[in-house]
Amino acid sequence: MPPIIQSSVSSPEILIAVQNQSTMYSDDKAQTCIAALQMQVTRDFNPLWGINSTLFFIPKGTPVPDGYWLLTFFDNADQANALGYHDIQANLLPLGKIFVAADIAAGVSPESTASHEHLEMLGDSEINLNVETTNPQGGRRLVAYENSDAPESDQFGYDITVGQGLGAVKVRVSDFCTKAWFSPQAPAGAKFDFMGHITSAFQLLPGGYANVDDGNGWTQIFGEKPADPMAQYRMIAPIGSRRERRRRGRSQWIRSVPR
Repeated sequence: MPPIIQSSVSSPEILIAVQNQSTMYSDDKAQTCIAALQMQVTRDFNPLWGINSTLFFIPKGTPVPDGYWLLTFFDNADQANALGYHDIQANLLPLGKIFVAADIAAGVSPESTASHEHLEMLGDSEINLNVETTNPQGGRRLVAYENSDAPESDQFGYDITVGQGLGAVKVRVSDFCTKAWFSPQAPAGAKFDFMGHITSAFQLLPGGYANVDDGNGWTQIFGEKPADPMAQYRMIAPIGSRRERRRRGRSQWIRSVPR
């Protein structure tokens, strides 16, 4: 197996409240999803990124404790073509949204979207990190520090088993990039994503994308077109989303609210 760039820094644990506001997604499914996300972040993500979190199910209508980040399931998207996104609340703490109806319509599992947004919240909580590399056509390029976009298609994800015996459930979670993906000087043989699909820094898998700035403002670049055209829905940057707002000054942002 190729070597993995391990993180040498461990950050304080992050507390995340998970709420289910969806009528199409049961609380039982939400809690199963939480168990899978907890296993993924603790077992798979934290050793590579040095960032851990603890997720708690908070029933609908129950106040979110002070200092907790928020990850929420909704029925319908509040931005056109969005399957989910992560943002910053008015209190400056991160907020992730998963849109169950849009996910189902696009053939994407809500759990995979939740995994995607959860890990990206952890990797770039304030949505302001970038890495500098070289444009293949020459010149400087900034690449946004989004760790689940390049391998985002469900086909590149993996299953986590929650429970045992006859009650065991397989939950599909998102693949994610390692820190080597963001490194122009990654060592030979480095592993660039957790599942090992990516073979070089900044490579985009089919259905994947990246936010880049080549000196003329932020835009998106894409991997090969996925076999399933519905998988492209999340590629489009919804107005007001983190991807779209990278193109504008932070002073012009309007904070999200967990409606």
